[in-house]
Amino acid sequence: MRFSFLGVLLYLLFISCGPQERSIEEVSLVEEGELFQYYYDGTPFSGLVIDETNPSVKIVYTVKEGKLNGPTKHFNQAQQLTLHQNYTSGELNGLVTSFFTDGTKLYDYQYLDGKKSGPQKLYYPSGKIKSVLFYLEGSLTGDNYLYYNDGKLQHHFHFNSMGQRDGVWEKFHPNGQLKERITYEKGV
Repeated sequence: MRFSFLGVLLYLLFISCGPQERSIEEVSLVEEGELFQYYYDGTPFSGLVIDETNPSVKIVYTVKEGKLNGPTKHFNQAQQLTLHQNYTSGELNGLVTSFFTDGTKLYDYQYLDGKKSGPQKLYYPSGKIKSVLFYLEGSLTGDNYLYYNDGKLQHHFHFNSMGQRDGVWEKFHPNGQLKERITYEKGV
């Protein structure tokens, strides 16, 4: 008898501590500066918010104390994942990945404190890389690359830490031959 009582008690405790789920119609969305706050019954909400107001998209938000915090997932009508984002205290943080309808990646972005920071990769529907761009605090920086669908380099360009064109910029023909080379120094 003790075992079943303990089992029931643990089950009830698990259910009461689990994340709450609310539909978007039940949650109030309030704009506070640049961020949004989610409220339920007048208090900041914590749990999952499910938005099915658009029949072609379902969005599941993870909210903590009124702010987006954790994964946010977008699904199409076929319930396929089309976008996955991570938030910390209302700002994008970590990897953001979008998918084509067949499930292959469309892009990967890295965010830190709400700004693009790190590599951004864009893909062709074939799965081959279309571009690799590098960001630091929201600005392009370093060496960046664009590719043709067959994988050959199309364009190589560089930005300095101030976000200015800097160094050698090169464009290539589809056959790989150099089309254009320009050298920049601090944007000039």
